[in-house]
Amino acid sequence: MNEVLRVAMAEKGETAESLAEKVGVDPKTAGRWLASGRIPHPRTRIAVAEVLGRDAAELWPEPFRRRDLPWFRPWAELEQDAVSIRSYQPSLVPGLLQTEGYPRRDAVAHRSRRAVRADPPPRRCRDGLCGQPASRSGGDRECRRC
Repeated sequence: MNEVLRVAMAEKGETAESLAEKVGVDPKTAGRWLASGRIPHPRTRIAVAEVLGRDAAELWPEPFRRRDLPWFRPWAELEQDAVSIRSYQPSLVPGLLQTEGYPRRDAVAHRSRRAVRADPPPRRCRDGLCGQPASRSGGDRECRRC
């Protein structure tokens, strides 16, 4: 149950129905904000906060809470406090691109793809006795020797 929202509505003399009408939502939806603790869409949160004269983060604090992991907070705070970049190194690329093996791996993969797409073996004589390539002119696939 959202007590902060209930108190703010009581101070302004709003009911769930009147608030819903001013904000442009269904009255049942506004009732759910109070009873089940549902959180409205960001645009609706802002509209309700303006009608009630409060801050949206005060009425619904959950969407505004920090969700970063405890071990990451010092790094995030350092980033927020930063005002300028001291150095920039465009030659540093994270991950596999820094290794010497990356271009080699890419070249090997390219060669293997080409090998898969190699031309099919030439057609052979239908009899197969001589093993000579079949003539290209005729559809009978006979060689010149047989």
